[in-house]
Amino acid sequence: MQLNRLSQSVLKIYFTAYYKNYFFTEESNIDNNTFRQAIIDDQFVNQISFSKSSFGTATIIANDQRKIVILSCAHIGSFPDTIRTYFEKKSLNDPSIIESVAIKTHSTHFVEHDFLKGDLELLAADKSKDLALFGISHSSDSPFSIPPFPYPFGESENLTWGSLVYMMGYPIGHKMVTQGMVSPSEKGDKHTFMVDALFNKGFSGGVVLAVKDGVPNFELVGLGKSISAQTEFFLTPDSKNVLNYSNSFIPYEGDVYVTPQRTLHYGVTYCVTIDAIKDFIDENRSEVRAL
Repeated sequence: MQLNRLSQSVLKIYFTAYYKNYFFTEESNIDNNTFRQAIIDDQFVNQISFSKSSFGTATIIANDQRKIVILSCAHIGSFPDTIRTYFEKKSLNDPSIIESVAIKTHSTHFVEHDFLKGDLELLAADKSKDLALFGISHSSDSPFSIPPFPYPFGESENLTWGSLVYMMGYPIGHKMVTQGMVSPSEKGDKHTFMVDALFNKGFSGGVVLAVKDGVPNFELVGLGKSISAQTEFFLTPDSKNVLNYSNSFIPYEGDVYVTPQRTLHYGVTYCVTIDAIKDFIDENRSEVRAL
């Protein structure tokens, strides 16, 4: 019953960044110092628009007079402002000539909820702590239809080796609850601890709960933010031609590409401590209230 009550304040948050992509010819000799003026002067040969999206987990921490405050991780929407590609150099001493530049024009955040429609407003963010606060007005006449997080904030000092915690979030887009044991930071980092719980894309921002003096005395002790991972590179064949060789003993002689493959180290999950969360809220309290 307690976890069901909690789940009503844990939401899926979406982020979308919108870009305009400008393409240049190699003969134009556009470089990092001249591409901005080249765009203003319409020196590009083609232009397209595209978007990049991500999602994660967010939690309602305040609901007052139709105003909602939502807590999540800052990195969920951390797409770059500018993306550049370059023409292939004929020699190492050749200058870097830009082939295309994609510039972010705007971005949006929103959550999946019947009474919280429209874009979220970013109230505060701290990339070093990986925390963000968002605001939105709700359309429901009943404040009870959008319940805030129902439990108190705990203390990081109460988390020791082997402390049992619950985590709730949206791994792979599905709301799930899991549990794990805590490993405090050996480096004395007061902003981070580790949990051996499973973690997947979408779990960033998921609440970490401890039980004090038995159920139903849950406390918020952190947010899940990332998983340990390693990127390896492999030589792979051209995907359009490889099927012609799948049932053949003829050696492959087509194009070969370098393909990155990310390996997740499941069971090594990094979390933001409740102390970092409380410091972040205190640092931005007056600005958030003004907004």
